[in-house]
Order: sequence, then structure tokens, then C-alpha cells
Amino acid sequence: MALNKATAGKIIEIVAADPECQRRITWTKVNPALAAALPPVVLSFAKGMEKVLELGQIAGGVRNAVLMAMGREPGSKEFDEICCAGIAASVVEAIYKVLKMGGLPEVRSAPTVKRTARGIYHTANCFIMRDDSEYVFDWHATLQIRDPAINTVMAWESGAHGYNYRAMPNFN
Repeated sequence: MALNKATAGKIIEIVAADPECQRRITWTKVNPALAAALPPVVLSFAKGMEKVLELGQIAGGVRNAVLMAMGREPGSKEFDEICCAGIAASVVEAIYKVLKMGGLPEVRSAPTVKRTARGIYHTANCFIMRDDSEYVFDWHATLQIRDPAINTVMAWESGAHGYNYRAMPNFN
């Protein structure tokens, strides 16, 4: 069975329910204590920028840059847990718990997938369906636990942007 929006939703809800996935994917861009003191226009601007990062599928890259500007480098536990590979690893753990129990009959396996596109190394999650079709879910791109970027493997490997789940058409 090829991927459809309902199956994608099931996959996303498994990830969204997992505490480790929540910790690694979620990025609080404005400290809640600071947010309470900011004028509404500034908060509105911050929300708009968050949407640009999500829809532009660059949120993870921006978070990586912020971490590096703060002196946290690849190879450190704090960086590696929340970079693309760290997110993908936590998703694999969450999904395989459910696959072992037969909870996602539409999915045969869910390994990570890697690419280097435009000189940037990246890791995400590949979902291989029962009909052998393959789709990439990229939570690092959006850093939105319920709105990963979704694409075919071939398109993702070439560096193409996918659909944000919320805007994804129902393929079936």
C-alpha cells in the first residue's frame, strides 16, 4: 500500500507520542518567561519567523547554526542528540516499538536514510511501505513534531523540498 495522508498521520502520531522524539524535535525559539514580557507585535513577528523556518524546511539547519554560535559543536552530546541524525535515531526507536507489535501494518520497515545534497550532509527517516514504495519523513527540516517534510526517496536524495504534512495531498 502506498503512502496516503491517513498512514502518514499514524506515523506522525507515533512519533508525537514518544517523549524522546518530543525532546529532540521540539525547539522552543522564544523562552516562555521572556515571551510573557514581550509586546504582542514582537511575539507575532517571532511566530511568523517560526512559520517561515517550518515551511521553508530550514528550521533544523537554523537550530544547528544557533547551537554552533553558542559553542556547541558536532560531536558533543547536546548537539548530536538534536541534529538530523539524532532525531532520526529517536524516530527509528519509536517506530520499531510499534512495528514489532504490528501497530503499523502498512509499513514494512523504517530505516534512516542519508544524503549529501548541495554539499550538506543530512539524515532523515525512510518508510518502506508494503508495496515497496519508499517515503522520507524529515522532522529536522521543520522541527514541528506534527508537520514533518515528506517526500519520495529519489526526490529527497536530490535535495528537493517535500510537502509539509499539513499541506500534503492525499495520494490515494
